[in-house]
Amino acid sequence: MAFTYSDNDPSSSRDQVRLLIQDIDGSQKAGSRSEWSYFFTDGEIDRFLTMAGSDVNLAASKACMALAGSSLMLDKAVKLGMFETKTKVRDEWLAMAERFRAEAEIDGGAATAEVGWTDDAVAQIEANKALRGDTN
Repeated sequence: MAFTYSDNDPSSSRDQVRLLIQDIDGSQKAGSRSEWSYFFTDGEIDRFLTMAGSDVNLAASKACMALAGSSLMLDKAVKLGMFETKTKVRDEWLAMAERFRAEAEIDGGAATAEVGWTDDAVAQIEANKALRGDTN
């Protein structure tokens, strides 16, 4: 089970996903997977990236969704008397997944453009700009 992470210059997509979800410590041997201190192997991170079309934020969202449903994360929950954090742990991972998904949509939207070929299309683009409040 391979784990790699470059904290000096996390420039690879895999390193960026690991940094976003804070899956960056491969040095300890603890947790439910006693031989691992990290959440995902390199292959699993690469699989998220493939499913996300190489979008780092969307891959991080998918990783968070996997962690939200994982017994691995729920096992890290704490129970103090009548208070139990299992639901909170899941909810936090789901919230993170939603934030990364929203970020992916923002980044993806920045790369799109409208192209007008007819007078009607140009008029529609101008109307859309006005609705959005664009001034340029």
